[in-house]
Amino acid sequence: MRTSSSSHSADQTSGCTSSCTTSTTARRTRAHELQADARALASMKDDAILVNSSRGGLVDTDALLETLRAGRLSGVGLDVYEEEAGVFFLDKSLEVMTDERLARPMTFNNVLITSHQAYFTQEAVRQIAETTVANVADYLAGRTSGNTLVPPPAA
Repeated sequence: MRTSSSSHSADQTSGCTSSCTTSTTARRTRAHELQADARALASMKDDAILVNSSRGGLVDTDALLETLRAGRLSGVGLDVYEEEAGVFFLDKSLEVMTDERLARPMTFNNVLITSHQAYFTQEAVRQIAETTVANVADYLAGRTSGNTLVPPPAA
């Protein structure tokens, strides 16, 4: 099985043989937007598996839907969605889903969508907590660090 990171172009992805997993894990920048667009998806083998746990904007949802409707891709795993703001971080389990572009992929039996949970490990949460405590301590002590966005006021 060959794994292609999101830094590979569609031409590099097209070299996948039989089983291919494409996992997008790049930081989203203009250069990375819609990297899994219609052209890239068309270049993938029919039995490829697409996993995106990085940035929703890396996968063109409309192109993905067309690819799925055509019966292509063995599986899709999405932990992110390009229009996730206001959707993933709230309990909307008792509400009707009005976002058709998000609802439609969930009707395919080979698609799994999680609500931005890939980061939610003990290690990640511990690191977030430790970094937050260190940032507050630095701020209160008048120190700056690599995480400082706005320096504390001069004493």
